[in-house]
Amino acid sequence: MLDPECLQYINHSCNPNVFFDTENMVLIALRNIEIGEEFTFFYPSTEWSMDKGFSCICQTENCLGYIQGAAHLPLDVLTKYKLSVYIQQKLGI
Repeated sequence: MLDPECLQYINHSCNPNVFFDTENMVLIALRNIEIGEEFTFFYPSTEWSMDKGFSCICQTENCLGYIQGAAHLPLDVLTKYKLSVYIQQKLGI
């Protein structure tokens, strides 16, 4: 279970509209979000290696297809995203 529990209800997207700043415990909008638009975030921005990967269904132009954490993605892909300090440290950037 995630803490706070509400985080479990925010879905992944390869074109996210929010970022979780896990250092300061704040949610940051990455772009304008329309009223009624679902919040989505890029799971590998905070997850190094997930227990269970999944086939992404975000259908965005830059969809990565299979999501299993930052450890499983090339650096040139990851650097296109805002990443948590934890992931940046794991990558040495």
